[in-house]
Amino acid sequence: MDMHSSKFARVLSYCQVWRIPAVLYLCYTDVMKLDLVTVEAFKPVLSSSSLECLVKVRWQYSPLDS
Repeated sequence: MDMHSSKFARVLSYCQVWRIPAVLYLCYTDVMKLDLVTVEAFKPVLSSSSLECLVKVRWQYSPLDS
């Protein structure tokens, strides 16, 4: 978990330095695949009208990226 938290911290620090609005929502689960209970935890956040101003980015993996 520490490796992931440091990545999140770096992203949030970057956003803070460049004054980019950012929020981190983290939900821990011990299940290896996505389940309904985990998704339900994010339902209020994902249905929030405050997210409407965010830009949708579509990222596509390319073997050349690695």
